[in-house]
Amino acid sequence: EVGPGNSNFDDKQWMAVDNSLFSPFLGRVYVTWTKFGAQGGQSSIWISHCGGDGPGQEVCEEFSDGTVVNKPVAGGLVQESFPATGPEGELYIAFMQFQGGFGSTRPHSGIWIIKSTDGGQTFTEPLRVTTIRQIPSPIPPVGFAANDGSNSFRTGTAPGVAVTADGAVHLVWGEWVNSTQAEVRYVRSVDGGATWST
Repeated sequence: EVGPGNSNFDDKQWMAVDNSLFSPFLGRVYVTWTKFGAQGGQSSIWISHCGGDGPGQEVCEEFSDGTVVNKPVAGGLVQESFPATGPEGELYIAFMQFQGGFGSTRPHSGIWIIKSTDGGQTFTEPLRVTTIRQIPSPIPPVGFAANDGSNSFRTGTAPGVAVTADGAVHLVWGEWVNSTQAEVRYVRSVDGGATWST
């Protein structure tokens, strides 16, 4: 019984494939997603992978069971996970964590990242890259509700992450600024995600 209401539901899935010839996980397919509790309540980020188990085993034949890679702070939500792989098999997952409901503009909302160097088996402690103000939902001009036909539409703040051949990690997201408009923001890390540019 999948879907909002009295059941948990899975949503906002993204995929990445490790295609680096220098990676011990060459060919591995990673899928991350958000599992929401009933009525969109408490959430967590999950992962599953397939293939990339060593030389000659690059082909994806069967996905692993899904496992939790992050839960939010008490009373918060996590969602919008986005995976990317690096040149030596590193796996990064960027996601958003916030409190106050969908579209919250509380300043402690943030873009976070975790990293795995063992093919998605274990991850670093989550690192908040930056605090943000989410894009409101529905975005102005506001009607009565999202998708109500009165120029209101549902929006979300989702990070995107990519890793270039030199191992630099690039992270982008949309953010509400000056209480009037949205901008695309960008940061990068050149030390494997330990520190980030402004």
